[in-house]
Amino acid sequence: MIDIKNLIKSRYAQDSDFKKSFDMPNSISKRILRKSCRKFKKSKISKEILISLIASAQAAPSKSNLQQYSILLIKNKEMKNQLSKLLRKTAWALEAPLFFSFFS
Repeated sequence: MIDIKNLIKSRYAQDSDFKKSFDMPNSISKRILRKSCRKFKKSKISKEILISLIASAQAAPSKSNLQQYSILLIKNKEMKNQLSKLLRKTAWALEAPLFFSFFS
């Protein structure tokens, strides 16, 4: 567990005004400390990591917990270039070696 004062300082770069400190459960502290990745390595993704990512996506909650979706894995550079025109402000995501698109 992580102390709430340290957690707030890490997230907002300032001290909290909490009078009392307490431990934050790891599941909550991970969400608070989450950051976006906008720079990607050019290295290939291993089959094990790919399967882990898909399993993680499939475990995420969905409407009525029915997991009614399709996942498209896009590696083709030309297809990613065409998608970047549609995505506009999030076109940076297509610089990743793999791009997942979810449809329900």
